[in-house]
Amino acid sequence: DPSPGARYDTAPPAGAIIPDVYISQDRDGTHILANRDALPSLKLSSVCQELAAAGRQSLDEKTNDYIRANLKSAAQLIRDVDQRRTTVTRVAEAIAAAQPGFFRFGPAGLRRLGLDDIAGRLEVHPSTVSRTIIGKYMSTPFGVFEFRYFFSSGYDHGSSEGGAATAVKQRLSELISAEDPRRPLSDQ
Repeated sequence: DPSPGARYDTAPPAGAIIPDVYISQDRDGTHILANRDALPSLKLSSVCQELAAAGRQSLDEKTNDYIRANLKSAAQLIRDVDQRRTTVTRVAEAIAAAQPGFFRFGPAGLRRLGLDDIAGRLEVHPSTVSRTIIGKYMSTPFGVFEFRYFFSSGYDHGSSEGGAATAVKQRLSELISAEDPRRPLSDQ
């Protein structure tokens, strides 16, 4: 057995990350495209609709009630899935509008951003934004990022726009890697 430890590995294999939205940048601006495969469109089967229509005359009342209740439930599910897709896209649009530096310069361009900021833009409760971004990913020109990546505390450097903690850490890393090893920068 070339991999004797493999039989003790209980972790499931890692799956590929499938972005929920794709964001691209060109001279016309930022473009957002929802991934229809991540949350496919649903529709009621024509057979079910025909059965419900035909059943009104030929089926007993109990069966008709059952069919109507299930069709109503299916229609509600379809509305909920469509609403979810719309909300994910709206949150992605709000993130893109709130983080223009990221889409121009990459992670170094991130700014402070809280759930409250996006909730305010969308006129929804912050918990709605929080639930929407769980496990959602965005494909950007700089890679695939979890929605949560764009929400960060920040550093106020005296201007109206503070830098995100992620951007500050990246800038510090760049400074340290570029310093002269014979004369390193001071901590100050």
